[in-house]
Amino acid sequence: MNFLLNEVIKYRRDLHQIPEVGFKEFKTQKYIINTLKSMGYSPNTICETGVYIYIPGIKKECIAFRADIDALAIQEENNCTFSSKHSGFMHACGHDGHTAALLAFAKYLTTTAEQNYSILLIFQPAEEGPGGAKFICETGILEKFHVKEIYSFHLFPDLEEGTISTKAGPFFAQATEFDCKVVGKGGHGGMPQKQMIPLYLLLKL
Repeated sequence: MNFLLNEVIKYRRDLHQIPEVGFKEFKTQKYIINTLKSMGYSPNTICETGVYIYIPGIKKECIAFRADIDALAIQEENNCTFSSKHSGFMHACGHDGHTAALLAFAKYLTTTAEQNYSILLIFQPAEEGPGGAKFICETGILEKFHVKEIYSFHLFPDLEEGTISTKAGPFFAQATEFDCKVVGKGGHGGMPQKQMIPLYLLLKL
């Protein structure tokens, strides 16, 4: 796939300049759609700002490949020629690279013969927080196209170039949120033994 190197660099740098947060990836979506159309595909939209293409194979059973497309609300401080043009937003988590890689894979598939399995490429919005994967699944797309496996990856600069790291089961951490109500009893600082300090209770959780 060396012939795609310059293109994947271009995709990534183009996308890096237009970072958008979850379910607001309208410029990103337009870029993905136009790029896929230039390859001869007829892309479809999903979950308002997502994109997918289905490539029939010899078998109905399908293998899916997914990339996240959203960015973070972080001000970019780099001075490179392709820095973010959206003040206050940045592709600080590598999703521009993920999307560029999937676009390059789509381009590669145009040069191959019909695949044994059908292929589904999913450009998923809202990975950072709003839960875009859940909404994608709820559309029924995985059942519609008989998806038996789905693959994704995350760029990790600490690994040596050319290295792929994986394992069975959970790999990277996942953030979550919970709400709780802490009830305590205040008092005088000179008699802490008679207090039930709410902040202390919260820290003990």
